[in-house]
Amino acid sequence: MSRRPLLPLLLLLAVPLLAAEAETSFLDVLAGQAAPLKLLLNELTPEWRRVTLAGNFDPLPRVFASLVSSQLGAPMQAETYYTKGQTLVMNGEVYLVAYGVHRPVTISLPHYGEARRPPKPDPLKADTPLALSLLCLRTAGSFTEITPFNLEAEIAQSMGRTVKDANTESVSRLRQVAIAIQMFVQDNQGKYPPMQDAAALKKAILPYLGNEETLLNPATRDPYQPNPVLAGRKEAEVKNPTLMAVIWEAAPAADGTRGVGFADGHVSRIAEKDWPAVKAKSVLP
Repeated sequence: MSRRPLLPLLLLLAVPLLAAEAETSFLDVLAGQAAPLKLLLNELTPEWRRVTLAGNFDPLPRVFASLVSSQLGAPMQAETYYTKGQTLVMNGEVYLVAYGVHRPVTISLPHYGEARRPPKPDPLKADTPLALSLLCLRTAGSFTEITPFNLEAEIAQSMGRTVKDANTESVSRLRQVAIAIQMFVQDNQGKYPPMQDAAALKKAILPYLGNEETLLNPATRDPYQPNPVLAGRKEAEVKNPTLMAVIWEAAPAADGTRGVGFADGHVSRIAEKDWPAVKAKSVLP
C-alpha cells in the first residue's frame, strides 16, 4: 500500500480553512472594521493606485456597497477610484476595497418622470472626502488607466476638467440667452428688450427660455449681465452685430476667460485682458 506525502495533503486541507478565515461579514464592513469607511484625499500615499472602471458592469452591487459610507450623505457615483489592491470576501464574492469621491446618485424610475441631472462635481482639494466602495470583481467590468497616485496631479487634473465642463455649459447657456433676445426682437418690432439689468432682462425673455437656470452661470450661480445700452433700442441701430456684445458672464472664469454672447447669436470665450476692448466696441452712438 502506497503512502501519500503528508505535507501536500495538509496544504490542501488548509486552503478552505484559510478562505473561511478571510470571509468578512457585512456588519464588520458597516462598523469600519474591515476597512475605514472614509478617507481624505491627502491621506493617500504613492503606494495607492488610481484606477478607472470601464466596460460592462452590474451597477447594483457598486451602489449597494457604497452605502456603507452613509455618513457622507448620498451614495457615490464615480468612474475613478483609489485602491491599494486589498480585497475581501463576503458571502462568497470577492470585493476590491476602493475609495471614490462622494457624488450624488440620480436614479430614474419608470412612470415617475425623468431623473434630474446631477450637479457638476466640485474640483478636488487636499481634504476632499473619499467614500469606501466595495467593487465586486465578478461584475465590476475592467480596470483601466492604472497609475500611481499623485496628489498634486490629481487636484490639477480635476481643476482643469471642472473648469472646462463649466465653461462649456456656460457657453451653451449664453447661446440660448442670445437667441432668446433675438426672438424677443423679432416679436417686438425690432426692439431690444429691457436690458438695464439682469432682473429686467429675465422678466422680458423668460417666456422664450422657460427655465430660469439658463440665465445663471453654472460655475458661480451669478446671473449673466446684459448690455444696458441696448435696452429698448432698435436692432437696426447695431451696425456690426458680430462685434456687439449683448450678454456676458459677470466675472472671468478660473482659466482667465469670460463668456460673451453677441448680437448675431454667436458666443465666444474671451481672454480677460481683451474684454475691455470688446466692451468698448459694444456701444451705440
